[in-house]
Amino acid sequence: MRGTSVAETQSSWDDFFVFNPASRHRRRRIKSIVREACAPFEKVLDIGCGDGRLLEELQAEFRCGIYGMEPHVSSATQRLKGILNGFYACDIEDAVVKDTFDLIIMSEVLEHTKDDAKAMANVAKMSSGHLLITVPAGPIRKTDVTMGHERHYTVDSLRTLAERNGYKTLACYVWGFPFHSLYRGLLNLAHDRVIHEFGQTRYGPAQKLVSRLLYGLFFLNSSRRGCQLFYLGERLQS
Repeated sequence: MRGTSVAETQSSWDDFFVFNPASRHRRRRIKSIVREACAPFEKVLDIGCGDGRLLEELQAEFRCGIYGMEPHVSSATQRLKGILNGFYACDIEDAVVKDTFDLIIMSEVLEHTKDDAKAMANVAKMSSGHLLITVPAGPIRKTDVTMGHERHYTVDSLRTLAERNGYKTLACYVWGFPFHSLYRGLLNLAHDRVIHEFGQTRYGPAQKLVSRLLYGLFFLNSSRRGCQLFYLGERLQS
């Protein structure tokens, strides 16, 4: 069997970014936080931008300059051709770009890093305004290991990590109880099948229907309990 290219691997996850209920709600809540606490802003960097869907939605609403970062070239460069202001094919643990951004978003990235302190130090060097992070909270399950999670966070551990790197915490809270939490638990019961059908293949009618139903239920989730963590901070001037 021939090898799978980076472009093919990224493409196989595109439906996950579009339809997955957790991914959709993260984008929705990120935009809500940005709208209430960060606007206006001129330049946003999305570290771990995936297919660039979040950047596309931010540019449409806020008319800002959009920049993406992934360890390898992603489908965002093609999807956002003509509106993407910059793309950096580098790992946040290893590189700092020679630019600063008044909004940096790092969604579902930090838990994958080997050295999260080094990653955060690099983020801070590029930051001149707000930082918005999402990471998983709660126990590390078999599904999380398969997805490459090195650790999960608590409100206190994430706040401490950001504040040690020069941020003032504006908000930090968990979200997702009961339906997102239940969803995460159920995924773990058949994690091999779920990873294949909802992450590594194109979505068919059944996957799309399940995703839409869950997306509706997720509107009933609490912002006081859950296994999804949101952080918003502001870079302190040195």
